Amino acid sequence: MWRLVVLLILIAGILPGCSGSPALSEPETVVVTYLEAMEAKDEVAVAACFVREEWARILSEGKDAYSQIDSIVVSGLTTALMSESMTAATVLAEYDWQVTTGGKVESSHQREMVDLINLDGGWLIEGIMIVPESGVEGHSEEFTLDDEVMHLVVATFFSDAHGGFNSGKGTWCDSAGGEPGHYFPTALGIWQDHTLVLNYDELDSLGNPRVDEGTLGTPADTAAIERHAVWMGLIVNAAGSFTPVPGGTSDRAAAAPLAGDVALYLREVSESGGVFNGVPAPGGTYTWVIGADGVSFAAYPRTGGVWYAGFNEEYP
Repeated sequence: MWRLVVLLILIAGILPGCSGSPALSEPETVVVTYLEAMEAKDEVAVAACFVREEWARILSEGKDAYSQIDSIVVSGLTTALMSESMTAATVLAEYDWQVTTGGKVESSHQREMVDLINLDGGWLIEGIMIVPESGVEGHSEEFTLDDEVMHLVVATFFSDAHGGFNSGKGTWCDSAGGEPGHYFPTALGIWQDHTLVLNYDELDSLGNPRVDEGTLGTPADTAAIERHAVWMGLIVNAAGSFTPVPGGTSDRAAAAPLAGDVALYLREVSESGGVFNGVPAPGGTYTWVIGADGVSFAAYPRTGGVWYAGFNEEYP
């Protein structure tokens, strides 16, 4: 039955939601109100926290799912405002669920990145991304924070349009680059070209999944990891700080969004990032990559050039 709760979150969050009541004045207040409505199994109140487009869907599918659940309890809720501008904000919410159905109790821990927009002076939820758990129990707070921030940065960068990407060469800051588009900050750029997947049938000694490329059963080699690696320069450098050149640049530390594009997604380079991310040698323990479906994760190599994903009990 826990899957029904996750389904409700997906219904209300990944697709645009809806709104029929006045928006609230603070992003974190909206998130708390949304979760209180979920706990109360009130699909109307849930819908009221979202933008309008999918209100009918939330009301219909929410009512059906709630009818199968006896009770939902949310506990240990914490929220953190990750970013805020005049028109958009992102809140990280972390909490525990307890779901009772027919006397059977199930529970789970949940992390969500909640994207909100400002309409007429108030905030409404536009979408929710469930943040997958990474690594093994006992992972460091520093790694966890890096993981959460990278999920946010990757999603936000892709949502903004950027120019100067040369898909033929896998470079950025091309003075002859085409029209701005929605790309990931990697040498691949294009959504569907990111093909890394996690193989949970092949675990290392820490219980972390092997990184495969394309299909399960084909281990990703180091070249594949390099192609999928996040370019730190594109997310920490100011717009226009690198002068575009013909053919673009492959300098992952110096590359920057073009003048006029959205920039400065992070204040500084993650210490845990590796040289493929543009971090000065020797770099950190991990390479932050973007895989299939736009999911980011930390990868690290084992003997023989086989890569795994998650926390390997080292930091940075």
